[in-house]
Amino acid sequence: MKKINILLKSASIIIGIIVGVNQIIKGIPIGDILISFSLIIIVFIPNILRKIGVKVTLTVEFIYLLFIFFAQTLGSVLDFYQTYYFYDKAMHFLSGILTSFIGIYILVHAGKYSKKNVVFNVIVIIFTVMAIASFWEMFEFTCNILFGGDAQKVLTTGVNDTMSDMIAAFLGSILLCVAYIYEEENNKNLLIKRFITEIK
Repeated sequence: MKKINILLKSASIIIGIIVGVNQIIKGIPIGDILISFSLIIIVFIPNILRKIGVKVTLTVEFIYLLFIFFAQTLGSVLDFYQTYYFYDKAMHFLSGILTSFIGIYILVHAGKYSKKNVVFNVIVIIFTVMAIASFWEMFEFTCNILFGGDAQKVLTTGVNDTMSDMIAAFLGSILLCVAYIYEEENNKNLLIKRFITEIK
């Protein structure tokens, strides 16, 4: 896991620097340049948190770096969101999988996790994902109102883009929950159960 995390960090940093320098040469707006170079700092946030005493396991770091790589490195810096029409929905699906781990984290640290109560665990996981997806869409809507733009594509799709984003996140959480149930019922210690063990 440690080697994979180093690989993800290295790939994001190298891509960020190369694209950032190229953007400077081409005179691209400063906002886009900062997004590229920000990867140099963002990938080290787990390390920074460890320095101030926050427990960040290798599995948690992997989940974080995986999302950063796909969402920011590929999506924003390499412009996959604009290049591939399906990429935005794929990222919302992935976010549903990854934010499911936040639901698991809440369960464990609230003292409510029990492997004997799988149904309750699944409900909390799904509700957590949908809450995060809802807050994200509210954030996009608020930014549209305050700063203009159409991040939710309301002008071209009505509510279709917003609802399909949330459905994609929901389906991602369902996939994670199916994997969780499989691990729980078959006493497997794969990614999800390993994550639970690490954060206890």
